[in-house]
Amino acid sequence: MSHHDRHAQRRVSRRSVGFVVFGLALSITASGIAFLVGRSVVHLSAPQLQQCARPSARSPQCTYQSGILEDRRALFPGYIYINNAVRVTVGQPYVFEAAVCGSAASSCDIPGGSARSEPSRFQSKLLVGARIIATFEGDVPGTVQSTSAKVQPVIAPTDMARWTWLIQPSHPGTFALTLTLTPLQTKTDSPLVASVPFQIKLEVAPPKADRLPTSTRR
Repeated sequence: MSHHDRHAQRRVSRRSVGFVVFGLALSITASGIAFLVGRSVVHLSAPQLQQCARPSARSPQCTYQSGILEDRRALFPGYIYINNAVRVTVGQPYVFEAAVCGSAASSCDIPGGSARSEPSRFQSKLLVGARIIATFEGDVPGTVQSTSAKVQPVIAPTDMARWTWLIQPSHPGTFALTLTLTPLQTKTDSPLVASVPFQIKLEVAPPKADRLPTSTRR
């Protein structure tokens, strides 16, 4: 290799090393900038999470949050009486009832309960101390009609509210119904806490004439 060639090779090597060092410096600088930007974002977002706690906050969302949190403090545990396993017959209407009361109510039950039903009492997740909205839905063929006010108050520990629905199944079988109870905020009707669902099992038997042995039919 000639002296001129060796000199040219040294220049190329130095240039390559220079590019590598320059690229590494850029990478480190970019990483540092990204790190600093990231820290800036974190530090900027922390006060934003506490914005609603400041008296000067006036955004609609902050007002909504503060109202919900304030009203939640008034809630307290309640009771519910329902029939969670109901047996009816096709063609015969059945009145499903749900009674909700405060923790100090002297009576909270379902009067005139049917022998075909299994009454159950629940307390764990239900909160009262507000207006309660009740919905009752399922996959029952036929009709399920509300016969009481959809929203009722259970404000004091001694209060009680009762909801009723008329069930008229048109086909036999086993079906699932869900009773959902939700405490509402007074001014906005917004849910104060998550809704509480109660599962109801409905067994519908065929009409008695259809259950008679063939030999006894006329």
